[in-house]
Amino acid sequence: MAAYDVTDSAIKGYALVWQERRYLFKLAIFPLLIKFTCAMTVIINGLEFDFAKQALLMLPSYIADGWVMSHLVRLIYLDQRWPFRPSGHAQNDMAALRDRAGGIMGGTICFTLIEFLKTGYVGIFFNIMVPPGTTPGTMPPAVPPTDSPTSLVAAVLALGLMILTIWAVRYLWLYIPVAAGFSGRDYLKRVGGLVGSIRLLGAWMICAIPLLFSFILVISMLLAPFQTPQGLPPALDFLMNGLRVVVSMVAGLITTAGMASVIRSMYAEKA
Repeated sequence: MAAYDVTDSAIKGYALVWQERRYLFKLAIFPLLIKFTCAMTVIINGLEFDFAKQALLMLPSYIADGWVMSHLVRLIYLDQRWPFRPSGHAQNDMAALRDRAGGIMGGTICFTLIEFLKTGYVGIFFNIMVPPGTTPGTMPPAVPPTDSPTSLVAAVLALGLMILTIWAVRYLWLYIPVAAGFSGRDYLKRVGGLVGSIRLLGAWMICAIPLLFSFILVISMLLAPFQTPQGLPPALDFLMNGLRVVVSMVAGLITTAGMASVIRSMYAEKA
């Protein structure tokens, strides 16, 4: 899978989401409400940094998101749209419905499990990086530099963890071949080694980073005059969190569309 194929396929995600924006809006509107409700529950209860409780509260959102993303994958690979439209031939319709239901259910379960484990991993990493007793968003106490063997071991472990994280990136999109009805094991073989994961990571950055960066930049500029030492006014804070949920859904759709195109090009090259 050449680098330019990754870039070209990832960019297709933007075009596809824009082209299918009306269908995706109808598909995602109810899951978006679920996502918003779960996210606001986490925020209202101050659980942004309690990742175990956050994962449990966000579980309905993960399931709803997985359902949407799985339907998008079926559209990209098999041109199947929701809701199911019977052809009038009962036997063929039942076979098609079973196949579609299997892909949607498998993709949804896989997506939910990935998001649940990802939240747990972020929690573990956060607890390692932020010392106990340190308030999130504040600088930890300065520690004098040391050249002790312990610090060297910690540095080596941190490097190893980073490499492992990059290698494991491939699993973030395992729900795509599962939703499409492909073999997950075959997908992992086609990704290859660490270089394959780096290419997938690059494709994800092309899909998600521009939208997320633009959102942060625009929101920061618009809300800067209203920012106080105590934070934003409640109404603006509510609006910002709502927009963040919408952008997260859009970024997920673009990423799924882009990565599905990348994975399809991967299969086409090594067929």
